[in-house]
Amino acid sequence: MDFYKKFLINLTEAESQIWKFLVQGTANKKSKFYCPTLSTIDGKKINSRTIILRKAEKKIKCLTFYTDKRSKKVKDIK
Repeated sequence: MDFYKKFLINLTEAESQIWKFLVQGTANKKSKFYCPTLSTIDGKKINSRTIILRKAEKKIKCLTFYTDKRSKKVKDIK
């Protein structure tokens, strides 16, 4: 638990650690960050879906992920 307490106090450290987790998720299929959940809001309805994280670029704060282009979620994400 002490591992996580420092992130509640230091946001810079928290952001750095989150990016480490995201980068690890792109390389390790067993990581919890490999298949994160992405949520969007359509009016008052929240839509959540699983995506496949493929790239995490900390320098430009950009995530690249894959999903099924035939699904409704693609319209929601755009």
